[in-house]
Amino acid sequence: MRFLFTNALRSLFIGGGIPAVTFFSPLRAQPVLYSLQAHLAQAASLGENHRHPFSVMINPASIASFRKVTWAFGGEQRFLAPGWTSLTVAGIMPVTRGSWSLLVAQEGLPMSVDQLGMITHARVVSRQALVGVSLGINRRKAGAFTAVLAPAMAAGFTYALSSEWEAGFSFTQFMGQGVTHVLPGHLSFLRYMLGYHPSEKFLLALGVVKESSRAAMGSAAICYRPTSKAAFRIGFSGAPSLCWFGLVLGIGKKVSIQVYTGFYSLVGVSNGVSVFSDPTVAKAELPSR
Repeated sequence: MRFLFTNALRSLFIGGGIPAVTFFSPLRAQPVLYSLQAHLAQAASLGENHRHPFSVMINPASIASFRKVTWAFGGEQRFLAPGWTSLTVAGIMPVTRGSWSLLVAQEGLPMSVDQLGMITHARVVSRQALVGVSLGINRRKAGAFTAVLAPAMAAGFTYALSSEWEAGFSFTQFMGQGVTHVLPGHLSFLRYMLGYHPSEKFLLALGVVKESSRAAMGSAAICYRPTSKAAFRIGFSGAPSLCWFGLVLGIGKKVSIQVYTGFYSLVGVSNGVSVFSDPTVAKAELPSR
């Protein structure tokens, strides 16, 4: 009986909460803020051998050290709700002392969609420091309402404190209003990430996220890559409350696939997959420091 009651409440929350968020909430930029892939990308913004192309959505500076053309695409089934999906595509082009990136992301239902496109330029300032800036457009469409377009911007910085410690800061702001044009407001958030990587195989990433109008929340993730063609990532976040697990497998000379699942305490499970070009898989083994 408890199981049936819990599922009934969960279904009621999803069924009633989605329209409420869709029609009355301010612009939220769902693909960047709340998807499971975005939470995995927080840890991937640190540690050169653990970076994922999607890390650009968390910290624009994280892609500055990419030295080869890199791409990624992925999708996620949100809360196992029919039709509620999250899709992301990213491409990175290295240039002298930096790189350019284009990221396109979308999340939503057939009746509501939140889309984001961002162009990023990141530069290597020194052996220890990377900087990056992103500019983009956030589009939100719900039901019969007219689509809302709003500018988005981000800036990031990473710094190697030592051979084992790395820190990252990023600030992102979405300007606009609710899709109904009734609830104007801006959304911004500040991220601080601290990474500990005693070897090229292991990364411990700790983070604090401060979203506008919400209390600061923490996250923690462990990334371990025992070989060049296998890795796993586990983590927990308090914003929103969820835990996740991801597995990375090399499927070619320079391509990896990442499958992941996460459990949200209130609304249940999300599953996803991403495929990305990964120069690390070309190595037979990752050497230890």
